[in-house]
Amino acid sequence: MPEPSQNQQPRKFVMPGDVYVRPGIDDRPDPDKVLSAADKAAIARLAVRLPQDKATASADQSGLQSTRMATEMTPAVAAATIDAAMPDPDSAYLDMRDPVVAADGTRPTKGQMLRIKLGFVAGAILCAVPMAAATGTLLPAWLDRFGMMPAVSALCLLSALGAVISFYTQTVFASTSDATHSVLGRRTMWIVGGGLLTGLAMWGLASLGGATILPRLVVILWCVVQACYGMLIGPFVSVMADRVPDKFRPSADAWYGTALAVAQMLGGFAGVLFVDRIHQGLTWGAAALALAGIVAVVVWPRERSSVEMRLPSSMDDAFASLSLKGKVPGFRRVFWSRLFLMTAVGCVTVVAFFVAKYGVFAGTSGVAGENRNAASALLLAWMGVVTLVVSLVAAWASGPIADRFGAWGPSLAGAACVAVGALMPIVLPASVLGLLLFAGFAGFGLGLFNAVGQELVSAVLPDPREAGRVLGTLNLAGTLSVVVSALAAGVILRFAGSFTALFAAAVAFAVVSAAFLVSVKGAIDA
Repeated sequence: MPEPSQNQQPRKFVMPGDVYVRPGIDDRPDPDKVLSAADKAAIARLAVRLPQDKATASADQSGLQSTRMATEMTPAVAAATIDAAMPDPDSAYLDMRDPVVAADGTRPTKGQMLRIKLGFVAGAILCAVPMAAATGTLLPAWLDRFGMMPAVSALCLLSALGAVISFYTQTVFASTSDATHSVLGRRTMWIVGGGLLTGLAMWGLASLGGATILPRLVVILWCVVQACYGMLIGPFVSVMADRVPDKFRPSADAWYGTALAVAQMLGGFAGVLFVDRIHQGLTWGAAALALAGIVAVVVWPRERSSVEMRLPSSMDDAFASLSLKGKVPGFRRVFWSRLFLMTAVGCVTVVAFFVAKYGVFAGTSGVAGENRNAASALLLAWMGVVTLVVSLVAAWASGPIADRFGAWGPSLAGAACVAVGALMPIVLPASVLGLLLFAGFAGFGLGLFNAVGQELVSAVLPDPREAGRVLGTLNLAGTLSVVVSALAAGVILRFAGSFTALFAAAVAFAVVSAAFLVSVKGAIDA
């Protein structure tokens, strides 16, 4: 047996309960304790600082613009089964990032993801119900006290200006919130503040009493409401891109879009409930809007602080999507096709209350005065139910249809459905059935068109890196369609004085949309 050398230390055995100190690991000195301030400063000078990625601006986020496109005009199509997402250069699926980590760096748990979805549902309902009731029933019934033609003129002006102001403020406040440094996060303060200001503005509108108020004052105050609403909804929708990981984005879009569609339908029945108590209805709407931002923020998990984030510092590119300059011809045709098709539907829906009251119930015996208002509001509410049902059918059927026929054929079929729907009130004049058939055909056609719209755009998209800007430009068609349809409806009813001429114009707009789609076929095949 070899004898131990003189320098060999006796081996120490670790007994149960002993604290084992790992040599070279646990016995290392703590630099914070043994280094002086001068030593720490010298080491800090040698450190290599890695650049921090700047957060993507809202105008460039393909996912955000896709959400806005899917939920615009026919929000039920957000539940579409079609698998044709727009290219997203920032997607985690394109690199080695984890697709269950959100853009703000958080990894939401299953419970937190459910809270995020429920927050979007609650915010959508509290926002869309009062806005749908106000624009569809309450404001038209209020303005109708001044006579049909003054009311139509005021309502069309109100709709056109409101759409422009809402689009502008949504873009401004979405970009402003992008660059907000706050311990509360980028979006929270804007969402809560926007909701409170929108409720306050709506309450101010509701406080106007009697028939002595001038229509132009109603228009001005509604523009204020829309400006405040843009402050709420711009940052609200931007949360979808910030806090929802790529893996859960489709389901979150579906929850939000379906909630919007149901809320718009419920807004029609809220209009029926308050059509004879307009100011009370607007007051309840003000309360709902004031709570919308607060409820959404409370339901969501708390937003991360943005104090240390590297954020976009300017809004130079916020409105870069407002121009068609530099866009390929195929995309421009898709843009004009979407604009004219939405105008075909919008020029009827913007004055639908007057179409029902003076076109359907004007000569009905036993229905007069306030009863005609209630009957018209109820008809509009049922039209909303029909539109919701057929839009959901179009969304669910869009996947198999697009897989079999591509995007071009269903888009053209959607335009044809809208044209057929606009023909129904001409074939069946002054009838409830005619308007219900219009709602059914037009709702299905527009829903199908919007459901396959992203695949149609991706087919003519020249550069996938510009997907966010391109979708932002396409979303502009929705705003312009409201402006064009409101102005067209006002001009037609003022000079033609006939609802038949209005529906004939809707058919013409749908035909023009189909013509642009036909010209897109060559760009897709190329």
